[in-house]
Amino acid sequence: MKKRVRAIVVAGVLGAAIALSGCTQTDEADRGLPKGLPATVSVADGTVNDPVSSKGSWSFVLTVADAAGQKAAVTELRDNGFSEVSTSSSKVARTYALRNKKDGTDATLVLTKRDGKPVVVFTVVSTK
Repeated sequence: MKKRVRAIVVAGVLGAAIALSGCTQTDEADRGLPKGLPATVSVADGTVNDPVSSKGSWSFVLTVADAAGQKAAVTELRDNGFSEVSTSSSKVARTYALRNKKDGTDATLVLTKRDGKPVVVFTVVSTK
């Protein structure tokens, strides 16, 4: 009888493990984003590099696939309540200054290239 109970328990544990193996949760920390980054700073798909944070400020570099990925980074913030304060362009970069008045967060995004790859340099500051 003990062997049968043990077999049922083992089968149940294995079944649960298999069933839950497809359930994953990816949060911002899993992506390598700086700890404490405001939730309104939604980040487009890409690889996070060089994350840095201090009290009330965060910065990181997001490597994206192409120019569309760079534009998606700006769109993500706009979709999360950020409005454009100003923009500027040069031959090597385009800079966006954005503000979320609701949560008191300012973000500057610089769209440029690093080692020939498109990147977005994020600098985020909490003004509250």
